[in-house]
Amino acid sequence: LLDEVNQLLDFRKLDVNGHTLQPSVGDIVLFVKDLCNSFDELMQRKSIKLSFASSIDHLYARFDEDKLSKALLNILSNAHKFTPANGEVKVEMELIELPDNKTEKSIRIRISDSGIGIPTNKLDKIFERFYREDKSRARESGGYGLGLAIAKAITTACKGSIKVYSKKNEYTEFTVKIPVAR
Repeated sequence: LLDEVNQLLDFRKLDVNGHTLQPSVGDIVLFVKDLCNSFDELMQRKSIKLSFASSIDHLYARFDEDKLSKALLNILSNAHKFTPANGEVKVEMELIELPDNKTEKSIRIRISDSGIGIPTNKLDKIFERFYREDKSRARESGGYGLGLAIAKAITTACKGSIKVYSKKNEYTEFTVKIPVAR
């Protein structure tokens, strides 16, 4: 309940104050890996295999740890909620060059699961506030339809993007792309 109240407050702050970024320098690869590791025990309780892979070992960059963690935690939390026992959640990370700009780079983080999936005709709605695809299942898991709206608002504030790909009863994959300054 406290997590849900905090999410509502975060969402309200984003609405009222806009998106004030507070970037700091850190190892973004280690940061995302540690975030994934914080889900290890939770995933093990449901016998979900959690894996992390990165095309680079370390990257020291300027990014907003608080905002990035909120976005990724919401996605990982959904992956846990909607992946059945003995399923799989993968987090993959890579550094990509922007085609029109050789000096700027972006980090692409893919979070995929072998969960229940999302119907194709609902994909454009999942980033809306209070939207829940399966209301009965969301109610069981304690969701209020704010997590992905927050993730979208945060990635947009970071001048990034978030996309979703899914096939009902097979998989869901979220791709978060954010620019990084070394």
